Amino acid sequence: MSYAWIARHFYGSEMLRGMPSTPHSQEDAFEVQSVSGGQRYYFDTYDGQRFIPDDEGLVLSGPGEAKEEAIKALPHMARDGLAHGDLREFMVEVRDEAGHKVWRAKLILVVEGPLGP
Repeated sequence: MSYAWIARHFYGSEMLRGMPSTPHSQEDAFEVQSVSGGQRYYFDTYDGQRFIPDDEGLVLSGPGEAKEEAIKALPHMARDGLAHGDLREFMVEVRDEAGHKVWRAKLILVVEGPLGP
């Protein structure tokens, strides 16, 4: 999974303005090969403060692969969002071509401390 995908979904398109443009598709950015005859899935993200809908999507082999991609995105989102507080919820919601919600993957990060006697 590439930084470009995480940046676009986690920080919004304004984060990508300073990045060099490439002729590659989102399938290349996701490091997932487009599947002939597959279905397009959309990965909307939420970082506890902002909801960013995906308007491009990825062509994948099926809902199982879409689930795997949603899960892979969460650690990247959490790592980039650590500086924003002690309680954060990160979510990737997957929609199919018809707009039906297929999966929702969440990661809740809680930082407690200092701990001691």
